[in-house]
Amino acid sequence: MTIRRQYSLPNCSLTLEGWTGETNPNDGGNGRPLMSILVNAECRFTDPKHQSSVLQGDKNFLESLVRVVNNYAQSVLSGIIAQPTQDWVGESFSIKPLPEQNRHQLQFIRTEEGKTEEIIKIDLTTVELFDLVEAIDQLLSDGTTLPELTLSLQPRSRKIRGQNEPLAKKAKPAMVGVASLAVASIALLFAPIPEIREPETQNSQQEETSTNNTAVPSGITGILADTPRITNSQQLASLADILEANIDENWQQRGLVEQSLTYRVWVNPSGDIIGYEQLSGSDRNLSETPVLPNLLSLSSPGESPQPQAVAELEVTFNPNGVVNVETQ
Repeated sequence: MTIRRQYSLPNCSLTLEGWTGETNPNDGGNGRPLMSILVNAECRFTDPKHQSSVLQGDKNFLESLVRVVNNYAQSVLSGIIAQPTQDWVGESFSIKPLPEQNRHQLQFIRTEEGKTEEIIKIDLTTVELFDLVEAIDQLLSDGTTLPELTLSLQPRSRKIRGQNEPLAKKAKPAMVGVASLAVASIALLFAPIPEIREPETQNSQQEETSTNNTAVPSGITGILADTPRITNSQQLASLADILEANIDENWQQRGLVEQSLTYRVWVNPSGDIIGYEQLSGSDRNLSETPVLPNLLSLSSPGESPQPQAVAELEVTFNPNGVVNVETQ
């Protein structure tokens, strides 16, 4: 009996076709037949620019995809990036970060008998990568589909770390599950230990006088004047993707923007907005800023909003309803 299983997320779907070697319909549990033989696996991304890059193959294809995504997630979780030659030898898939483009490049080597080897490259956003990890997580959690397919998630040995490579030493996963671990680890990979610092009153008052009408909260530029900036390109790229996804999800009244509006936005290492400043569209009342006021992380009364480090990002709201987030 032919069986079809699909694991769908907003940006990615994983479809499997196979057979069951048994006739008992309850072998898989809950009345679902057990898929024990895989005939074809297909990985598809919903973004139109990826429509020509549908990936499919047999059991080796699927196992390689699972292993490589697992390795990439472990690299983030452990804070130790292995050399490519140690990660991808013998695999038909590979993933490498593209921090300058805020992307993760998924590469697939397609080989067919009698045809020239073809390399397919797909540049994924962080959200698309998260959906791929979640789809694989759903597959591995499904006891009725290829139960012998397993994923071993454990920290890497530090012996594989490249020399002179700056690495974060701490990553604390917030939830159980491969997808949740990957999301939390990318966001918190470089999170510093919180430190309370008193704001410099003199500088704060001076900045407040000149920026009161363009920055929220009032005086934030003075408070952050001596705060270290996050400069790691990979961390900045991850924070930019997180902020863009958060804004895109919560921006409701897009038709109200008649001209491009640009803001400097400060976020902490967890991706929370702690302040923003108007850079263009100065004729617009700051109280009419799209969505950012709703996403602002406010401190308790009397509590200093100053973190140990911040990332400066540039957010542009466009009249066509598209938001762009760029690193500084």
